[in-house]
Amino acid sequence: MGERTPHTNPSILDESLMAGLKTPRRSIAESNPEIGRQRLPDSTQLKIIGTAYEQSPLTFDDAIEAAILVGHLVRQTLEFEDMDEATPLLTAELLAQREKANCYGYTIVASECLDQIGVEHYVGYVNQHAVVMLFDRTSGSKRSFLLDVATKEFYQETTKAVGGEDPLDQLWRGELRAINTLQTSELLRKVDIDDPGKRQKFINERFWLSFDKDSRHQDDDVYDYLLHSQLQLITMPSVPGREMLRLYHNVIINTLSNNPDPVAASEDIIDQFAGIYPDIDPRNKLKHAKALRTKLIDRHMGDSALALADVIKASLLPDDTSESRFFKGDTLRRIAKAESDPKKIDEAIKEYDNNNDDDDELFKLPPDNDEFLASVGRVVARKPVLSYGFRKTRLKRIADAKQDKKKIEKRLAKSSRHRTPPTQER
Repeated sequence: MGERTPHTNPSILDESLMAGLKTPRRSIAESNPEIGRQRLPDSTQLKIIGTAYEQSPLTFDDAIEAAILVGHLVRQTLEFEDMDEATPLLTAELLAQREKANCYGYTIVASECLDQIGVEHYVGYVNQHAVVMLFDRTSGSKRSFLLDVATKEFYQETTKAVGGEDPLDQLWRGELRAINTLQTSELLRKVDIDDPGKRQKFINERFWLSFDKDSRHQDDDVYDYLLHSQLQLITMPSVPGREMLRLYHNVIINTLSNNPDPVAASEDIIDQFAGIYPDIDPRNKLKHAKALRTKLIDRHMGDSALALADVIKASLLPDDTSESRFFKGDTLRRIAKAESDPKKIDEAIKEYDNNNDDDDELFKLPPDNDEFLASVGRVVARKPVLSYGFRKTRLKRIADAKQDKKKIEKRLAKSSRHRTPPTQER
């Protein structure tokens, strides 16, 4: 079998999204004819920001100031829109035509601008949302800054909000991505909106801030409030981070849009996301991966579904003891039922058995509750007694798989009897 060619041409990923953009966007320029439009990469504003930064002492505060100004520039260049079923693929041509983007497009364009003017930064992914991150290299400093490009209220220092090992230490050690916690309640404390109704509207419009289903962020249960607002933050260097965001954006569109292309989505994930699939917070329940898996199996593409499962498995954190660990086993079972293949059930059972390490730890609260989540890869509950627990869930899946195998074998035996011609008497 020959080497597979990725569906997304690598040269497309090298294509700059900012290259075809003009600033300010048409809607602003049309309301004020005196404002001239310029290509964003060559714009006077970006040059001024770059020159000011270059001539500064190049402290972390100087980098923050430059990043904030770039954020404002991108907001003048693009109009924000949420992702939905009608969102097109993220390409330079379409972005220049529409001058509209979601958080992925905003973050990529801002990152390209920051690279052009020499500001060191990183790309962050948090609860299906994209941001720009800055970290202070000064020895002993733990300072960090978050730029949620489309939301000026979230141009904030996040030193107290980011938990876990220093992201720079993780990346310098050779990790492809740094994984930390982000406490969004710290961000919201700094948002200056006094009117309760307007403040709640601001929160409701930004689903990524919390896993609290009713999004009310009431103060009657501080523990639950903090637990739901502690998110998993994945950080990557700027260039691979931009590539990851662009690919993952298009994977989502090719999976869930009005005109899905699951083949393209699966090929991009399999070829580009080995070990770095971003949406691995167990509380999101691998939503997009499960939707893509269903489409692939429905198209009789079991091999692609299994390759997808391998990518997911390789991307999970070592101490993730959530149900995400069962994704590959569940995939094998689904393929087995679709293809009436009992051997695949045996493979699924073996896969479930391989998840037998520390199987009693799921949903147990850590002894040290300083950050409420001992590991961002592990879902915890306030009342662990209400949980099935990893061991019970694993054993139930094995039992269900054995029942699936019996049903498949019974169906195959019945089908075989119907195909066998009656014996003729001599």
